[in-house]
Amino acid sequence: MNARVGAIGVVAVLAIGLLSIGALNKAEAASVTAVGSPYNLGQKGDFQICVDTDTTLDKAVLYRPDNTQAWETPPGWTKFIAANTCDNILPGNNGFGGFDQVGAWIFAANAAGRNPFLFEFVVTFMVVPESVIGALAVVLPSIGVFAGYKVLRSKSK
Repeated sequence: MNARVGAIGVVAVLAIGLLSIGALNKAEAASVTAVGSPYNLGQKGDFQICVDTDTTLDKAVLYRPDNTQAWETPPGWTKFIAANTCDNILPGNNGFGGFDQVGAWIFAANAAGRNPFLFEFVVTFMVVPESVIGALAVVLPSIGVFAGYKVLRSKSK
């Protein structure tokens, strides 16, 4: 009998714990996105957080692929986001110089005592597509050497 009462008590505590976790999750972000990603080296990112309920952010941080901190909001910074709306966090407007490493970066924003909102995104190299100029740069020197050889050979006869 005591074992059954103990088991029911444990189940009740777990159920209450899960319900309270669910209540906390309702206040968290509905979405976090990196506006305009994927980013290239040197760019400055913009991040958008959309929430289901009134949320106050008290810190935001960017982590490099090597897990070092690249940027964080100044002490005392807060941002209120009203329920069912979105707001942007712009590190470039707050002292962030730009992405300086290629790889998977992490943006984290803390919502006043709750677990942080995390968003992982990729920073890549800027790739310039091949053009006709590139093909000509490879072919023309060879044609020039061949033409020079023919001119020199005709003069030596």
